[in-house]
Amino acid sequence: MRRLAFNKRLIEALNIINIKVLDHIILGKNFKDYFSLCK
Repeated sequence: MRRLAFNKRLIEALNIINIKVLDHIILGKNFKDYFSLCK
């Protein structure tokens, strides 16, 4: 039971990291597009 809770927490932490990484990539692409539009 405790092990299951630990795994759940680990999965949640990994999901948060994945979301942050994806956000960073998406924001980076959007920023490049925005920058090229400004030129």
